[in-house]
Amino acid sequence: MADEHGMIALDARVVVDDRAIAPDAAYSHLAIHPYPKSLERELRLNDGTRLLLRPIRPEDVEAEQRFVARLSPRTLYLRLHAPVRELSVEQLIRFTQIDYDREMALIALDLEQEPPRSAPSAATTRLADGERAEFGITVEDSCKAAAWAVR
Repeated sequence: MADEHGMIALDARVVVDDRAIAPDAAYSHLAIHPYPKSLERELRLNDGTRLLLRPIRPEDVEAEQRFVARLSPRTLYLRLHAPVRELSVEQLIRFTQIDYDREMALIALDLEQEPPRSAPSAATTRLADGERAEFGITVEDSCKAAAWAVR
């Protein structure tokens, strides 16, 4: 809901599976796990827009840079906890070249755009204790007032 005083999310849902994640025996010997293609999902929003929700890949650097460029200074500050206007090369590499065993970053690509435009993104990083994680979602400012619903 948006008014002259700001915006507030009235409805959001995050589904968390509380089952323990078993180590993948096929990759447990590797220092960095391979891309988890099984997590890719194509979604259709109520307005008919097709999105591809998938783990981020190193080749998403340009899409991530364009996404960040569309964020307001306030949204970027809330995401990075620092007053920056764009990501450094080091940050872009850090956000797009991840170890899929220890962290996950998902992007939603709008398949109606050419090239596909990244929309909301989410990231989680397992903390050193193995029991907790940091989790964040970044939504582009132009999407915040839109009612995004998935069929």
